[in-house]
Amino acid sequence: MSALVLLFLPSVALAESSWLTARGRLAPETRLQAFVGTNGVGLGLSRPDDAKARTGFGVELVVGHRDRDVEFRGARVWQLTEPRFATASLSVGGAVFIVPDRLALDAGVGPNSQLSLSLGGARFTVDLSLQTAVEIFARGGLRLPQRAGLGLSLRLGDFVFAVMSRLGVDLVPDRSFVGRGEVMASVGWLGLDHALGR
Repeated sequence: MSALVLLFLPSVALAESSWLTARGRLAPETRLQAFVGTNGVGLGLSRPDDAKARTGFGVELVVGHRDRDVEFRGARVWQLTEPRFATASLSVGGAVFIVPDRLALDAGVGPNSQLSLSLGGARFTVDLSLQTAVEIFARGGLRLPQRAGLGLSLRLGDFVFAVMSRLGVDLVPDRSFVGRGEVMASVGWLGLDHALGR
């Protein structure tokens, strides 16, 4: 019964890893992306450090309509292998979030990490990811989100279309765990560098 109460509690925010870094293959261009999902909507940017695209970063702002929270997520990404059919990456980052519900105002921070694998090429990939995080709230205490993700990504010219899902649990020390799941669809634009003359 306590798990059901926690599942629908509006003050539950998620320190999950970023959607944009849930890929094993880094794009050599800056990616602007908008996404909408079953838990919220968001905007993000991912950018490689240089043309080799072996390291980069991603940031995103998420407004959760289900959890009634606002999150700012950021992560540093390292591509672990050369680009090929199976390409892996590691990301480490964090999130800052606030739950502005007037009955359950709360704020917190949370580090996260993610291991991703992309199967495919520069145009189409199947993306797999494992995520782990810690979230610490001023009022809500400690939770440990654990996720597995699956996504499909298709590039057409300067645009990238993706569908992603992730399932997992929020571990709550000394209490219980809560099952979690969400699906997201997104569209990204890779033309920013060209538009800025880079």
